[in-house]
Amino acid sequence: MTLLLFLLLPLVIMLIAMSIQANTLVVEEKTFEVEGNHKDCSLLFISDLHKRRLNDRHIKTINTVDCVIVGGDFVERTTTVETLKHNLNMLKKLSTQVIVVYGNHDYRWDQRRLRTILDQANITVLENEGMYISDCIYVYGTKDESTKQAVVQKRGLGDYYILVSHNPIVALQHPNSRLYDLILSGHTHGGQIRLFGLGLRERGRWLQIGSAKMRISNGFGTRKVHLRLGAPPEVHHILLKKGATTSLSRERR
Repeated sequence: MTLLLFLLLPLVIMLIAMSIQANTLVVEEKTFEVEGNHKDCSLLFISDLHKRRLNDRHIKTINTVDCVIVGGDFVERTTTVETLKHNLNMLKKLSTQVIVVYGNHDYRWDQRRLRTILDQANITVLENEGMYISDCIYVYGTKDESTKQAVVQKRGLGDYYILVSHNPIVALQHPNSRLYDLILSGHTHGGQIRLFGLGLRERGRWLQIGSAKMRISNGFGTRKVHLRLGAPPEVHHILLKKGATTSLSRERR
């Protein structure tokens, strides 16, 4: 019996640690220099909420922004309407402008009901379409790779162009994406559970893709088991500032 407890103790400790990490949040702060005649523009990028609920503690530690961008998997098949509406209300505390790009799990939810709820909350959904969120700042969102209908629009001249694709493979494989300024993706959860730095999926990180800076996010929620190891949940607070020097910081909250 003593030997069994001795063998199980490390496993129990690891599971507790993984549960704690799954319920933390890293807020990454990044500033980009943007040329042109425009006002500063702040964004919050969050992806892969699935069934995890935002709370007042999360919201209080994130500054209000000009626009919230949800990078897909806002819901999954078993997400309740109450959880969806709760998370929408939490995000709307940060900005009156919320944009959603669908991920593979969003398409598995009741599509008519999902769109009705988003429309009633004045949420903009981008599916192979784009919009200006402020002077000179344009956001284009693709359909998810799982639909086989994802299209990356050619960027225009001037201005600052942001591409949002839930699955990073869309941006990585499409030549048009290399001409954007900023690319935001999720989907991989950073591998969710990484042992000795190894995971089943790509870790969250910044990449240089052509002229674009690309962020693959670990995302906010989890899949199947609410556990994480070596891939903490994260959101990204991005400031697009005229004449600023690019900087980066990460804070666990």
